[in-house]
Amino acid sequence: MARAERSQSAGRRPAGPYDGPVKRRRPQLPAGHEFADPTRRTYLAQERTLLAWWRTGLGTIAVAVAIGRLVPAISKAPRAPFLWIGTGFGVLALAMIVFGTLRQREVTRSLAEGQYADLNPVVVLAMTILMVILTIAAVVALFISS
Repeated sequence: MARAERSQSAGRRPAGPYDGPVKRRRPQLPAGHEFADPTRRTYLAQERTLLAWWRTGLGTIAVAVAIGRLVPAISKAPRAPFLWIGTGFGVLALAMIVFGTLRQREVTRSLAEGQYADLNPVVVLAMTILMVILTIAAVVALFISS
């Protein structure tokens, strides 16, 4: 019995041209080939980093709205603590978006000068501390209100 007939008789679809193992073909590159200018790759990486700062800020805005508006409405808890915590997350989101933009400008300027711009550890520490405090406050407020 042929393969197609067996698969049809077993209730399965017939074998197609794309069934079976996939063989990946890699083009052969000449020795010493450069994929792209490293400076260009660095600029593109910096753009992706900026977008990551913005995505994180937008996600934090969603957390701010959820904690400030949705949690009190769903849990019938007092609004004030959640409103303050949501406002704090909103400030954190704004800080991430603004800092990401400023950081992108600083790195772009440094790259143009052939230098490297370090990430300010004080800013990272401040954002981390604020995020931890707000998260702990949200968890405590949820447990106290229920």
